[in-house]
Amino acid sequence: MEKLHQQVKRPREQISDAEALLNITNTIFLKLKNSQHGDRISRFISNLVEQYEHKIDPKEGQLCVSWRKLGVDTSHVFRKAPGMSTMIGLKYAKPAIRKPAIQRKSRRAVKIFCPDEAEESVCETKSDHTEKIVASMFDVLKKRKAIQLEKLIVNRNSFSQTVENIFALSFLIRDGRTEIAVKDNGAHLVVPRNAPSAAAIANGSVSYNHFVLRFDYRDWQLMIGRVNNGEEAMTHRTS
Repeated sequence: MEKLHQQVKRPREQISDAEALLNITNTIFLKLKNSQHGDRISRFISNLVEQYEHKIDPKEGQLCVSWRKLGVDTSHVFRKAPGMSTMIGLKYAKPAIRKPAIQRKSRRAVKIFCPDEAEESVCETKSDHTEKIVASMFDVLKKRKAIQLEKLIVNRNSFSQTVENIFALSFLIRDGRTEIAVKDNGAHLVVPRNAPSAAAIANGSVSYNHFVLRFDYRDWQLMIGRVNNGEEAMTHRTS
């Protein structure tokens, strides 16, 4: 016990050993203090020192308690604790019986009949819807000649229809039928124009340019605030 500190390799081990010794000492003295006879404490310590005394330096007469001898004499108390033996697991283990495999009868293939004419697909319906919006927007541009970008695409009653208007405007710009001009004050004007000829596209004098427009719900709310009620160029679509 007196050489326990020499076996410590980490600070945490020293702290754990000190706490364990402190708890053992406190427990022993607490039990002795609660006993009826108070003189038993001093008598117990005297007998402990007398029984397990160990001389460190015979010349100077220094004495200490031999904790190793004390541990060996009391080790039989901590070797085995009384208890009840138990078995882990099931008491009766029966082998699982495998069920016989049952072969199911194979079903006959079902004949599939295809109709002569397929119904109109959803993609074609969406394409027709977009073409109608593009045509309606170009008619507005031909009448107005020049209009602000916000007034052309915004729909204060529907965020989704505003996105559809932006999508339709992208087709007009891609085909060269519309251009966006920027004023000195930063305002964006949408102006109609004639589409380039096939020869201009073939010889490379006209090229297609694409861009990505960021537009979310906050932008839609800001656009509604900048456009007065009734200045929207595109009407609200009910169907």
